[in-house]
Amino acid sequence: MVAYNVYKSLEQILDYLREPSVQCDEVKELLSIYDKSKTRWTSDVHPVKLFLVFEGLDGSGKSTMTKLASKKLSCVQVVTPPDCIKHLRNYFDECEPKLRRAYYSLGNYIAAMEIRTILQTRPVVMDRFWHSTAAYAIAESSDDIPS
Repeated sequence: MVAYNVYKSLEQILDYLREPSVQCDEVKELLSIYDKSKTRWTSDVHPVKLFLVFEGLDGSGKSTMTKLASKKLSCVQVVTPPDCIKHLRNYFDECEPKLRRAYYSLGNYIAAMEIRTILQTRPVVMDRFWHSTAAYAIAESSDDIPS
C-alpha cells in the first residue's frame, strides 16, 4: 500500500510536527508561527465576499489569471505558503516528502485563517490552494503516474 503524504486534518499535521523525530529549529518556528496566527486572525467570522482559487498544471496560466482577476475584481491576492512562513520554504523543500507536505499543509491552514478574516471586507483570489498540495503529495508517492 502506498502511503500518500496527504494530511486529512489539522490534528494529523500538528501531531506529526510535534513528534520528537522531526523536531528541529525550523519545525519549532513553524509551529510557533501557526500558534501566533491562531490569535492574529479572527476565527469566528462569516465570509461575505468572493473567494476565487485558480488550480491547474504548472505553466497553465494560473498566475496570469490570478493577477488579471485580482486587478479586474479588486481582490486581495493571498499566496501559499503564506508570507509569514515563506522564509522557511527552502529548508522544508529539502526535507523528506512527509515533512515537506506537513509544511505546505500547515501553510494552507494558516492561509485559511487569514482568508476568513479578509473575506469580511474584501474578495480574495489565490493561485493554488488545497488541491495542489494534495495532488503534489499523491504524485510524489506514486509509481503509477507517468512522467
